[in-house]
Amino acid sequence: MEHLADTAAYGRRVMELFDAPGHAGPPDGANAVGEAVSKARGSRIRLHLRIADGAVAAAGFEAKGCPHAIAAAELACQDLEGRRFEALAKYDARFLETALPLPADKLDIRILIEDAVRDATAGES
Repeated sequence: MEHLADTAAYGRRVMELFDAPGHAGPPDGANAVGEAVSKARGSRIRLHLRIADGAVAAAGFEAKGCPHAIAAAELACQDLEGRRFEALAKYDARFLETALPLPADKLDIRILIEDAVRDATAGES
């Protein structure tokens, strides 16, 4: 469904990811969870990862926030799959700034994603 007003405000790519996030919800067998909250933004990102053989075999998310936050969580899940688990402690989501792109007043969404990823490395559940 096309949201013309929303597309103008957020951009086509953001609305595509917002309307049809392929990684919404935890993947089967998730064994690591990380969460980050921005009270100022009113956003919450919870990432669910299935770690197998030391790598992210599957990623999913639950999110509360604006279309940019949902789109960023979707792209982060796509990016995380296949990465080595031990490398996630230094995860850098700077690519989101241009991939969406994130407007200047929403660059903190990148930090929210990074914090959720790092929280997931605190211990597999």
